[in-house]
Amino acid sequence: MLRALPSGIPLSLESPTRTLAQTLSPLQRAQRGRAAVVALLAAIAQPFPTH
Repeated sequence: MLRALPSGIPLSLESPTRTLAQTLSPLQRAQRGRAAVVALLAAIAQPFPTH
């Protein structure tokens, strides 16, 4: 679905953090969230497989 969006538009991603808040600091949660978004954007930047 993200591949269908026009490039350059802002994204707002949300994730549940209640469980993570019990075991990770706010900084750790932010770092994990940022890493996940970077990985997601890198994955959708790859050409779509055509098998």
